[in-house]
Amino acid sequence: QELGAPIEWVQAVVPVFLIFQATGQLVFGPVSDRYGRRPVILAGLMLYLVGVGIAGFAHSIGAVHAGRAAQGFGSACGIVVGRAVLRDVSHGPALAQSMALAMAIFALGPISAPLVGYGLVAVSGWRGVFIGMAIFASLLLVWGALWFRETNAAPDVTALRPHRLLQSLRRIVGHPQSRYFLIVAAATQYGIISFVANGPRFFRSAFGIDGLEFALLFAATGLGIVLGQIANNRLIVRLGVL
Repeated sequence: QELGAPIEWVQAVVPVFLIFQATGQLVFGPVSDRYGRRPVILAGLMLYLVGVGIAGFAHSIGAVHAGRAAQGFGSACGIVVGRAVLRDVSHGPALAQSMALAMAIFALGPISAPLVGYGLVAVSGWRGVFIGMAIFASLLLVWGALWFRETNAAPDVTALRPHRLLQSLRRIVGHPQSRYFLIVAAATQYGIISFVANGPRFFRSAFGIDGLEFALLFAATGLGIVLGQIANNRLIVRLGVL
């Protein structure tokens, strides 16, 4: 209402973020192979903070989308470089367990974010959400600058060359397990993004649910992810990596 934007444009702040987050992973992965994990993580966090500033001070929905695009692109460093760090320090079943644990921690976001967001909006309006994001990202940036140690012991000077990128793409698409996983993951993410983007409007129009009640219901969906990844972590020990 403050920006005079239709609800469909407001809903787009989530897909815009996720589209640029997906694009950023294709960039940050090879760059971290070439220059190391630490500088890429710090650069991504700084870009995320720039996006927070653009969106938080926006006076049009277009500016909010631009800020969210920068946020999404910067946040990609956490997803792709985080996994690369795990691969640097662990292998085999231990790596699979670490991935499952990381996903369980990641699932805390859908549980906590709606509740924290509701509190911030209640206290300081919608711009308060971006203040919260700025504080959280700043803490991560300080922690990364002071305590994170480089895990890429042998940077690959050829990682950004076109033929290497094409070779890596062919290996991924050509491997049956990777190919099937990409198909399943794409279908799953489509469902998740559709729910996240349309959930608030659907719950309000169909059931008259919004505010804190919606935040609690939305948070409950993340609990299933946490329980599933805890079970996954234990099944890997018993059954191995399938």
